[in-house]
Amino acid sequence: MRRLLSAVFPRASAKALRSAALLTLLLVLVAHGFCFTNLTYSGASVMLNAAKGSSAQISSGAFLLPIYWRIRGAIASPLWVGLLSAAYLSLASALICGLLNLSSPYLIAMLSGAMALSPSVLAAFAGSIHTADSLFLAVLLAVCAVVLCLRVRAGALLGALVLAGAQALDRCALAFFLSMTALCLLQSLLSGDEEAPRAVLRRAVRALLCAALGMVLYGGGFLLFLRRFGLDLEASLQAPAGKGLVGAWLYPFRLLFQLLTIYTHVGAVLHALLIALGAFAFFKLLPRLKGRAPAAVLLVLLFPLLINLPAFSTLPADQTSMPYVLLDALLIILLQAAFEFSIDERHLAYRLGSVTLGVALLGTTLFANQVYLKKALEFDSTLSVMTRVIARAEAEPEFELGSTPVALVGSIEDSDVSVVHEGFEKLDVLDVARNNYAAVDDEGNTWYMWEVMGYPFNLVDTFALGQLAARDDVQAMPAFPAEDCCRMLDGTLVIKLSEIEQEVFGWD
Repeated sequence: MRRLLSAVFPRASAKALRSAALLTLLLVLVAHGFCFTNLTYSGASVMLNAAKGSSAQISSGAFLLPIYWRIRGAIASPLWVGLLSAAYLSLASALICGLLNLSSPYLIAMLSGAMALSPSVLAAFAGSIHTADSLFLAVLLAVCAVVLCLRVRAGALLGALVLAGAQALDRCALAFFLSMTALCLLQSLLSGDEEAPRAVLRRAVRALLCAALGMVLYGGGFLLFLRRFGLDLEASLQAPAGKGLVGAWLYPFRLLFQLLTIYTHVGAVLHALLIALGAFAFFKLLPRLKGRAPAAVLLVLLFPLLINLPAFSTLPADQTSMPYVLLDALLIILLQAAFEFSIDERHLAYRLGSVTLGVALLGTTLFANQVYLKKALEFDSTLSVMTRVIARAEAEPEFELGSTPVALVGSIEDSDVSVVHEGFEKLDVLDVARNNYAAVDDEGNTWYMWEVMGYPFNLVDTFALGQLAARDDVQAMPAFPAEDCCRMLDGTLVIKLSEIEQEVFGWD
């Protein structure tokens, strides 16, 4: 194994790779351990059994997820998901350390912190703990594809196959592959190698061909799965976060100032310092680059677009995605190249960068634990309210358990009892932390009743629910917790959880 690593990463020591992996593992457990050891299911995660969404997953383009659930186990145990996620992130961190030839403990610590403590990782665990590990497996496969494409002779074909598999697990895998490739190419340009421009061009072409072939393989597999399971194509190319070219370019930088940290004002200053430090390092490098400068500038300018590419999916762009963690990797390679020849400046820059980023990530870590606590409270609050809803249903004389059709109209998230937990208001800056209950919509009501509570409600389908919700007599009913929020209508027990806006269902 040591010989293999030496052949693939000739300039990186086994100790550096091991340090990156172990530190990432430790930081994941410290920052996200609460999520792994408590019931933090919320939103889509109340499905619990990830395989129940297989059809939607295939239609969205993530067609290998059903196969992965068979291997991992469909029912999402938070601890098992957490351990797998930690392992995938640790291995990815070690490979990135090798690709970037990191040896300084400061830079390795910065990379490990970025991989483990990023808001992107927080959003994955807080919003979809039942599928989070598949996202990090896609990241690991995307990094493996970069290694095969750039570091293994004749490895582009295998890299394309691995990239196709990564894309079939998560829609952002291609963006991660291209962003990581851009970082490797940029580092080659900054290294001072006289043959770098020509070598970089060859590797860039090879990477683009690898990406193109990977997407062809992905498209073929996607169509094959759609036909095999008799599903319609629902995925399409979604606009990147920020919309438009300029907005997409600026969005990753704006995200740095959305303050997903408990240090609200300090966090903005720290990120501004990190951007200034990166810009200073880059401008310090430019005079030494000579003919390589235009290519380096082009890669740096393209980088924000590469990490925020349009995604092929059924869902719009997320607030955060895993390619954004590479913003910190960009800072790392700029620092590494800019201060390579000056020991005094190098130690000062490394310490300043690692301390600044460390404090910023500490704020994110504390923010993450607060989010996970809120998720656990939401889960308990939902249990309390849904128990009362069941009691209302059982109090109806005509209700027969398991046979009477039941329609849950609206959601407790939009009900009169929905309020933000005292002291947690500032967490709303993170999209997946804005809800007050674990079940937030019609689908969430269904999965929470069936999977979490295990209660045998005979819930009506989506079409029948829409028809009932449109009726005037249902619109006139008071919402939960009013006494008349539960009523038998034409043989169906209607429980109105909240007021319903007609335009939500597309009614006139």
